[in-house]
Amino acid sequence: MAKYVCDFNAVKQAGKNIATAGENMTSSTTTYTSTIESNTAGWDSITKDSYVAINETEIENMNNIATSVSAFGEFIEEAATKIEKLDNDLASSIKID
Repeated sequence: MAKYVCDFNAVKQAGKNIATAGENMTSSTTTYTSTIESNTAGWDSITKDSYVAINETEIENMNNIATSVSAFGEFIEEAATKIEKLDNDLASSIKID
């Protein structure tokens, strides 16, 4: 049995939580975009187009950050899984007499 240096389950769960946070950010951005479209429906086209253009850059930035956060969470989870396997493999290969 491996002697754990850390709680791999906790690290994997943290990775899942971070990935979920990124997914929630994407969902929130989608909701925000829909809200903007709904709230500006009655605006004249010049004003609406200007407002939407200003927000598009920020929305794109938020989506890029959300994608990065999700990928980082997935990376943490995958890394913890691989390190745990390596730890177990190494521990099982060591024979103590």
